[in-house]
Amino acid sequence: LVVRPTSPIRDNLLENRRSALQAALLLLPDSFSLEQLYWNIVSLSYSGDFRMFIGEDKDKVRKIVQGSMEELNEVYDPILSDDPKVVVQNGNVLQDGSTAAIYHRLNLLPSTVLNAIQRNWNKRNKWQKDTEEASS
Repeated sequence: LVVRPTSPIRDNLLENRRSALQAALLLLPDSFSLEQLYWNIVSLSYSGDFRMFIGEDKDKVRKIVQGSMEELNEVYDPILSDDPKVVVQNGNVLQDGSTAAIYHRLNLLPSTVLNAIQRNWNKRNKWQKDTEEASS
């Protein structure tokens, strides 16, 4: 028996996939392969999993990606096709690496991720303040 996801679950899955894609694109250079993109997406799922450090197969992410390329293409191709800042051709990806594009991608991340990035940045750069912060 296969239970089809409800509309809210489908919407949340799509949003989760979009967020994972944006995060992966932010981690990659301007030019890379689809396999590298999918490796980054899949590795995001396991980066906080302590089992990856204790006893888990170190090649797990690579094996998942290589064994699921077709399925990953089915999931992410429509999302990539909707992104005007990305071009996919013959298994290779070119993305706009401009500051504006990076800012755009950052703003597409979930607010919890943005808040964590900001907290981390503030911890590392305590001495640096924006003009607005310094005047308050």
